[in-house]
Amino acid sequence: MRMHKQALLSLLLLLVAAVSCNSISKVAPSEAELIEVPYDYKSIQEAINNANPGNTIFVYNGTYYEHIIINKSLSLIGQNVEITTIDGSGTGTAIHISANNVKVQGFTVRNGETGIHLKNCNTIIIEETRIENNIFDGIKMESSINTTIRRNTIEKISQNAIYLLNSSSNIIVYNNITCDSRWSYGILLYHSNNNTINHNSVKGTAPEGNEGGIGLLYSYNNSISNNFISNNNWCGISLRYSNNTLVWGNTIIGHKWFGVRLTYSYHNIIYCNNFVDNNYQASLENANATWYFMNLGNYWSKLRRPGP
Repeated sequence: MRMHKQALLSLLLLLVAAVSCNSISKVAPSEAELIEVPYDYKSIQEAINNANPGNTIFVYNGTYYEHIIINKSLSLIGQNVEITTIDGSGTGTAIHISANNVKVQGFTVRNGETGIHLKNCNTIIIEETRIENNIFDGIKMESSINTTIRRNTIEKISQNAIYLLNSSSNIIVYNNITCDSRWSYGILLYHSNNNTINHNSVKGTAPEGNEGGIGLLYSYNNSISNNFISNNNWCGISLRYSNNTLVWGNTIIGHKWFGVRLTYSYHNIIYCNNFVDNNYQASLENANATWYFMNLGNYWSKLRRPGP
């Protein structure tokens, strides 16, 4: 009987130990999923270095003078875009992403040579972020695919607000872009195919005039739709050596030179756009386009004049 009681007690102790171990194994990973800056780690980079793939790093309000490298899959979330700031101190790249499955949301990213640079990435989301006062590009995407750039504000950029280089199958949507320096371009694609540019506002405000709103160079099978493109100096939409582009539903207004300009570009379809008060509404140079689709054409606020 005594041996029976001892065996039963041993079994109960084993069961309690097993339950305790299971509880630990279940609780610990969930606790580790969220990392808080500056409470768990003082800097954002230190938090990234200690994070596991899939973790979320939540950054509380403040200004973080860092050059951040994201080299693992994670979410980087700021508490408040107005006062949660990553500042590059006038040098380098403020945020460099080289991993897949990364999300960046809720920051002001400023004072870098480049604001956010993606290279060799797949499945990135950049949203609800303000990118300003960067010397060259706001967002530069290089050799990256399946990325969504949405609901961001980009301004005070010397070159390109959003620049795609050798990057395909990406979505650029609902961004508010101000081109306020002489050489700035709103959205520029170079050797980049099958991208969607949709519902963005691209406005030129530089006193001496900026380069342009949306430009494609050596890029094919892209869609430019439902954007509001206004007051850019050179051109609202420029297609150079770019074929099979669908341009529809855009409002293109108040450009000093061209509403839309095609150069060595073929088989493009341009319809249901509003061309309003551009000096030259449209210009073709060694190019062709179809100006209607399903019996729908374009609106011209005045007679279409050929380019020079």
